Amino acid sequence: MFLKKNYKIIIIIILALSIMLMKLYSAYVNHILYTDCVAGLISDNNGGSYFVIYNTPNWKSTTMLHLPDVTPDNYAAITNDGNYIAYTKWDTNYIRRYLIVYSCRNKEFKSFFEDMPLKNEIIKISWLPDNETLLFIKNDKSMPCYQEIVTLNVKTGKDTTLVKGEVWRICVAEDIGKTAEDFYLKGQESYLKVKEKKAVKSYNKTNPINPEIEWNYYLNQEDINKIYNYYGGIGEFDINNVTNLMSVSFSAPKVSNDGGKIIYSATLDRNSAPGAGMPLWMCSAIWVYDIKSSQSSIIYSQNDCGAIGRVDWVDIDEITFVSYYDFQGSRDSINYYNLSSKKYQVIFPYSEQNYNNVTLLPVGNRQITFTSSKKNDSYEESSTILFNIDSNTYGKLNIKFKENNVLLENFVYLKMKKKT
Repeated sequence: MFLKKNYKIIIIIILALSIMLMKLYSAYVNHILYTDCVAGLISDNNGGSYFVIYNTPNWKSTTMLHLPDVTPDNYAAITNDGNYIAYTKWDTNYIRRYLIVYSCRNKEFKSFFEDMPLKNEIIKISWLPDNETLLFIKNDKSMPCYQEIVTLNVKTGKDTTLVKGEVWRICVAEDIGKTAEDFYLKGQESYLKVKEKKAVKSYNKTNPINPEIEWNYYLNQEDINKIYNYYGGIGEFDINNVTNLMSVSFSAPKVSNDGGKIIYSATLDRNSAPGAGMPLWMCSAIWVYDIKSSQSSIIYSQNDCGAIGRVDWVDIDEITFVSYYDFQGSRDSINYYNLSSKKYQVIFPYSEQNYNNVTLLPVGNRQITFTSSKKNDSYEESSTILFNIDSNTYGKLNIKFKENNVLLENFVYLKMKKKT
């Protein structure tokens, strides 16, 4: 009788215990088979770089490659099985940045995207868990920040665009009686046509109206609001405060440990703003791209006049990110967000002593690092902070390479498979 009345409760308890045991087993397997690492490029002080891996439990370094012709401002990553190292490299004129993949087994180098148009580059690279697919951003600098989030299978050579940004022209001055040429939208692969014309207000105080030219508008207030709302803005953004161009920039896309989701921030920018000290960003939000459905959606919008920089995973449904408020991109706070509970928390607010908090990087065991400096200090004067998410405690971390202190700029986190 007791079992019949309480069998549902017993089943629930058994299921809960099973889930808990599975999590404990998964954590045990990860501990036995993998170790937490960060990897990236460090200057060789002679124009080149070393590709270095740090084991984060003890911060011991291993030098994997010396790349004398790769400047340390590039990006690099290694698969968690240690078979491939990918890195970016400038061409001889520093106007195109392409991709190279090194096979650690075959000791062979293979280049990708060497024939990209000028002023194009591959940036912010990392690997998917399948150990053969790279995740990165294609950045077209020939126009204000046209970016795409892309994957590349290094075995097949197939690249796939996951997310497209855009560049919009709001208006252009044209002689009265003439109509400006259509403006090409690279992301949508279509054209904007002039919608309306307005008189031009001159900056010349003695002649405030120029009678010979007029504004040709490609977008109106309704168009601006639709774009602004799509990227996380609330309400209306005055078209008079967007004088020429708008574009979208992405943070480094980061894949979840299970390989199912990609997290990134998208910021809607304008190329100029009225008034001194006004930020160029219009709105900023965090997006999740679902790999199975190929769909992106906003999970968090920064609606306090700030913008979002780096975003990365803490756990399967927990993330951490940088928000910044100064028009020059400083005054940074470090934040926590739980995708399931929607819990948001500022875990490391900016202050005069910790004004610039950047290069956010998870290091395993529910800890993150970031560089921090005083107001008006340079990046090179930063300290590295090690922050524990669960205990909400932090301290300074001295990371060394050949007896010199280093900052982990452009490094990536991975769980490296242990050699048996």
